[in-house]
Amino acid sequence: MLSYTNRRNLFGDLTNNKTSANLTLADTLCNVSEKAVIRYFPWPFLITTDTQGLVEDQQFYNLPFNFGRLVSVSVTLGSPKYTPRRAPSQKFWNQLNQSTSVTSNIPEYYIILDGQLGFYPITGTTSATAITYVYTKRIKDLSIADYTTGTIGSVSNGSTLVTGSATVWTTKMANRWIRITDSNTANAGDGEWYEINSVSSSTTLVTKRNYDGVSISDANVAYAIGQIGVLPEEFQELPLYRALWIYFTSSQPNVEKAALYKNLYQEGLLEMKAEYGDLDTDLSIEDGDIDMINPNFFITT
Repeated sequence: MLSYTNRRNLFGDLTNNKTSANLTLADTLCNVSEKAVIRYFPWPFLITTDTQGLVEDQQFYNLPFNFGRLVSVSVTLGSPKYTPRRAPSQKFWNQLNQSTSVTSNIPEYYIILDGQLGFYPITGTTSATAITYVYTKRIKDLSIADYTTGTIGSVSNGSTLVTGSATVWTTKMANRWIRITDSNTANAGDGEWYEINSVSSSTTLVTKRNYDGVSISDANVAYAIGQIGVLPEEFQELPLYRALWIYFTSSQPNVEKAALYKNLYQEGLLEMKAEYGDLDTDLSIEDGDIDMINPNFFITT
């Protein structure tokens, strides 16, 4: 895993410039580059869902707070689920809405405007209805340095409970990652990163998956809690490569280094698409998507 602190320090090493100004530039370039990687493809590992109730005579609805790019939207009315089509243009949408008196429980079109999603026709009733969004999540910038105050006192193999000593953990550390330092001593961590599910107190936290290392007890083991990006572990250096490509093209021009990091970034992006981008992310089924075959056309015995 490449935490925020690891990434900015590596940028300083590779540019041979660890000044505060250069590391601040690293933060900007790396965060911008991570968003560029996310925009490149509707990555399946970023897809999530959200459900919202329909409101009678309401046309527009606020999109989820972490909304990035829409994959599909559907409306459930009782048991049937309807998938409206996207309005092909603003002009088309405006023409549809010339009359404001048209209502229906079956939406035909949708449009996204100013952080809201609108349906046509407007819903006539809200009896047992819900909107389901399938979308890619919007990501936040990495900006928080690794936290290393105190030590790890205990954690058992197969458990999710981690106990610290002289730590000041806070609830805001949930969804970050913790790594207990590995070493040759008996009371040591496994050096793996575990995502934090919740923080119970200043000295106790719970991870999302079970600890796989050897149990630690009555110890004082070093650790780090880091903010980590959303990319798969083996491709978390891609934003760094893109940042270095930009850096050696503009801030500190160097043709050879710019070409090196450009190639590393582009090749890595293609590898990630080959490995993680081959899933069908269109979860909606519309009329005409599947040619139905009458089973009576076939001979059975």
